[in-house]
Amino acid sequence: MNILGITTFDDTLQVALKKEDFFYNTIIKADFRHSVSLVPLIQETCEKNEIKIKDLNLLSLTRGPGSFTGLRIGMAALKGISVALGIDMVSISSLDLIQRSVNFYPGIILPIIDARKQRFYTAIYENGKKISDEMDINAKDIEEQLKPYSKILLTGQDSIKFLDEFKASFHGEIQVDSQIRSYGQLLIEYALEMYEKGQIDDIGQGPTYIRKSEAEINRLKKAQITT
Repeated sequence: MNILGITTFDDTLQVALKKEDFFYNTIIKADFRHSVSLVPLIQETCEKNEIKIKDLNLLSLTRGPGSFTGLRIGMAALKGISVALGIDMVSISSLDLIQRSVNFYPGIILPIIDARKQRFYTAIYENGKKISDEMDINAKDIEEQLKPYSKILLTGQDSIKFLDEFKASFHGEIQVDSQIRSYGQLLIEYALEMYEKGQIDDIGQGPTYIRKSEAEINRLKKAQITT
């Protein structure tokens, strides 16, 4: 089965391909220029591995939370391919994917994505199970929910940014994994699991936005002023 996977939720861009028993994954620091880099990288990945886009059997991607622009670009690109060529698509939570990359850790895991303005997207996972909603928080907001726990792993490339304020409010043991990880194989394996359970995106599936975009906030402010 030929499966393409992409992640666009942060300033890195990853494009992965599973072709039979072969995995190929590319990671670039896109600095949120996904609109310029994504489609050429998909084309390059397919050409290098001698496969045409029409011969893909499944498309997979992260649907958020994360960068508003990155998520929209990723979803639009793969949805366009899905609709045009009739290829099924499966999207998964960015936080679930980050957590899955360290799910060997025997305790509480907080995957961290920078949401800007000293806020972060995260959720609480215990022994591989999500035990909270996905949240848009600052480091202090989550203090009450973590009181029962004495040991926590922060993971994701933005976890160092979260740590400075978090360590002032959490008094247990904190471990940090901030390396940039290759998510391609995990994404494809996760999407294949969902596909085999019949959990395929419908045409109305869009990115997961926990927070309103700046444009939406500004529109609401203008509407309040004029009423």
